[in-house]
Amino acid sequence: MTDRDDPEGQPAAAAGTDVTGARPGGTPAVVTVPRHVVATDLPPGRDIDEALREWAVLDEHGDPVDDGNELFRFLSAAPDHAADVMRVHFDRWLHSPLGPRLTELVRLAVANQTRCPICLAVRRPGARREGVDEDLVAAVAKGTPSAFTRRERLAIEYAGALAGDHGDVTPQMYAELRTEFDDAEVAELALLAASFLGQGRILETLTRGSSCRVQH
Repeated sequence: MTDRDDPEGQPAAAAGTDVTGARPGGTPAVVTVPRHVVATDLPPGRDIDEALREWAVLDEHGDPVDDGNELFRFLSAAPDHAADVMRVHFDRWLHSPLGPRLTELVRLAVANQTRCPICLAVRRPGARREGVDEDLVAAVAKGTPSAFTRRERLAIEYAGALAGDHGDVTPQMYAELRTEFDDAEVAELALLAASFLGQGRILETLTRGSSCRVQH
C-alpha cells in the first residue's frame, strides 16, 4: 500500500519487518498486537495476481515481498472483484474530498477498533504534512477531544462507533454530524469508514499477532 499522491510515499510497514520510521531521537515506534489464534496460514510463495500487483508492497526489483502482502495474496483467489474494490478504496483514501488530514484521522479511528497491525502502523505523508504526527495519532487512540476540532472529533467518534459497536451510531449522532458536515460529506465519511473497516477486519485476521514498526 503506497501513498500515490505523494512522491515521498513509501510502502506500508510490512508485518514483522524492520523499516526506517522512527520517533524523534531515533527510537523506532512499534505497534504490537497480542497473538491469538492465527486465522489463516498463507504460504509466502503464493503468487499475487497481476490485477493486484499495482497495490502490492514491492522490493527493489519490483517483485512482491513476502511480508506485507498478506491481503493481496489472499484476495488473488478472486482478482477481478478484489481489483475493483482496491481501485475504489485507494482512490478514495488518497483523494477523498474530506482531505488528507481528516481522512487519515478517520482511518486511524477505525484501525483502533479493528486492531489490524499494519493499519495501525502505516502513516500517510500527505496527512503528516497537515499535522497528523505521532502525538495526534496517540490522541486518536486515547480519545483526547482537546486535540481536535469539533468537526474532527465528530468524525472520529462516528468512525470509531461504526467500526466498534455500531449500535452506538444513533440518529442524534447523525444530527450532530450534520452541524459540521453537509449530506454529501456525511455519506463520504460513512463510505470511507466502511471501506477502512472491511479491509482492516480481513487484514487483521491475516496478520494477527504481528508487530509492525511505524512507517513514517
